[in-house]
Amino acid sequence: MKASDIIKKLKELQKSGSLITYVGRNTLSNLQIQNFPETYVNTNAGGADFSMTLKEVRIAKTAFVPVKKSTTTKKKTNNAGTQQVKKSTQTAVYHIVKRGDCAWKYVTKTYKSLSRPGAGSTTMSHCYWILNNNTHAFRNKDFRQLQIGKKVLVGYRK
Repeated sequence: MKASDIIKKLKELQKSGSLITYVGRNTLSNLQIQNFPETYVNTNAGGADFSMTLKEVRIAKTAFVPVKKSTTTKKKTNNAGTQQVKKSTQTAVYHIVKRGDCAWKYVTKTYKSLSRPGAGSTTMSHCYWILNNNTHAFRNKDFRQLQIGKKVLVGYRK
């Protein structure tokens, strides 16, 4: 390249405010050209003398971190102080959903003898108890739409 082309390119970089890297005795990056005076003297045949003032630009990143929205809801905690732990004599019974399973089948046949605390005495209220305690396993909160492979709490055995 000719000296005039190089000077023209350096002036364009200065005007645009582009970040450049200086490689010389030291290597510096993220620099902008602040001042670029050149002189044409007869002792420098076909070229020019110049000095360049460079300024380091620090690029800061924001400290803001967006909060990811949780798809699960947290249960409300009761801040009633330290509570005595109650030992239960009941053991939870879980079932892995297979093709063709439904809450009605669990309540009327497979797990008919299990207790469901808080559920009413009807078969339908037992189905809704299973739905309310396993919302992760149902589509559209419909007790007829169980998702295959989900672990479902079906009741408690004494």
